[in-house]
Amino acid sequence: MTSPDSVAPTARAYPVIRLLVGVAAAMIIIAGLKQAAALLLPFAFAVILSIVVLPVVNALVDRKVPRWLAIAFVVVMIAGVLFAFWSLVVTIAADFTASLPEYRSKLTVVTLGALDTLDRWGLHIGRGAVEDIINPGAAMNLVGKTLNSLSALLSNTVLVLITVIFILLEARDVRDKIVVAFNLDDARRSQIGHAAFSVQRYLFLKTLICLATGLLIGVGTWAIGLDFPMLWGLLGFLLNYIPTIGSIIASIPAILVALIQLGPGYAIVVAAGYLAVNTSIGNFFEPRFMGRSLGISPLVVFLSLIFWGWLWGPAGMLLSVPLTASVKILLENQEETRAAAVLLGPARPP
Repeated sequence: MTSPDSVAPTARAYPVIRLLVGVAAAMIIIAGLKQAAALLLPFAFAVILSIVVLPVVNALVDRKVPRWLAIAFVVVMIAGVLFAFWSLVVTIAADFTASLPEYRSKLTVVTLGALDTLDRWGLHIGRGAVEDIINPGAAMNLVGKTLNSLSALLSNTVLVLITVIFILLEARDVRDKIVVAFNLDDARRSQIGHAAFSVQRYLFLKTLICLATGLLIGVGTWAIGLDFPMLWGLLGFLLNYIPTIGSIIASIPAILVALIQLGPGYAIVVAAGYLAVNTSIGNFFEPRFMGRSLGISPLVVFLSLIFWGWLWGPAGMLLSVPLTASVKILLENQEETRAAAVLLGPARPP
């Protein structure tokens, strides 16, 4: 017969063992996600795209359009948009990459000229030390890497579209399977539906805001004669999906090109223009129309940006918020992981 004294240590150690097993499983999953990025990233993009267009399919079905025809219509529209977007990205990436060495060399000359000016003012700064700390071409290289990463993602358009078709065809069955698999009651089903709607609403409104940002930046840089206005508009659109730092990253290359091409005065004008656009949209329109629709802590948003960027590169940074919101929804529907979902939420959960 087992004595109480021998059972007690095992019972006390059980939560610790579960924690260690959970941490080990999480590390294995993260390693798998990183190694399988080439396969999983297009799939994640397809899932998010399906979430966005599913209301359109359902609206067409409600208007007596056959489901297969509604899906075909939506997929053809997606294919056209993705192909046009991919063509634009490839063209811009090729032009910018071809001009990148010239701009890097000019930027180096500008940097060295600034150091010479500081030397004449009595501020002696070693050029080697500055070049080690500040790489003048780093922002330019980041633009090239971002465009190439996006181009690689969009090159998997066929895989993405096929995945979208299957997801849309089985959307209702998947919903029913989730209800059965997790034994969800009506209250929990309603909560999941609200969370899914929040993700859809976030992606839709965020896309409109990013389009407005990109359009304003593109038109503004074209108006002052800055090279590659379509590139700056595209970066303003894409990087505005990245919370907190996306708009800052988008502005740096444009400011540097303005400094090289047009001089310091226009560089200040470009910086002020970016500041005005992002401040007005970020502080007025975005909070007004979006609020805190996903219920994610700002700290978690920033940490998810770092995590998904490390995991899947620039494309992961673009998808960081909807991916984290999806993870939060999954965690909320298991009793064992509900505490983790609470930690991902705001300081005062609703």
